[in-house]
Amino acid sequence: MNQEMALELDETDRDILGELNLGRATPAYLASRLSPTRQTIQNRLKTLVAAEYVNRPSTGLYELGNKGRKELGVLDGSDIENEEQLREQLERAHEKIEKLESDSAAENCHQAVLGARSHLEDAQGAMDVSDGQTARRCVDGALRVLNEVDV
Repeated sequence: MNQEMALELDETDRDILGELNLGRATPAYLASRLSPTRQTIQNRLKTLVAAEYVNRPSTGLYELGNKGRKELGVLDGSDIENEEQLREQLERAHEKIEKLESDSAAENCHQAVLGARSHLEDAQGAMDVSDGQTARRCVDGALRVLNEVDV
């Protein structure tokens, strides 16, 4: 019998989920990116795994689980009904590109625009063939690139 563990997420948990949204990570990597100690991160990861917010595909490696994606409002690509939300994210990314292009004095803005545009072209191609998982990864990649640029 699989009883779901109830968990009230705190700021550290949300920070961990946010980092795992960028890709798989080890506790050491997460500790280098976040303020809690490695031990605190490991303890929180155990709790997040037990509550099914995070998956542990192999020893010492963690990834965002479906429940964690849902908590963050990230599409899992498995449901075609998510296409509208994915299209909205795609549009937001295009809008941010337009803003960056208007502020393109900085070289990092130009590089971000090029990288994000590439991700969005891949996302559009994936959506055209109804590959929601690939489209989500591409849109997430574009947004990650764009969010790393200060405008």
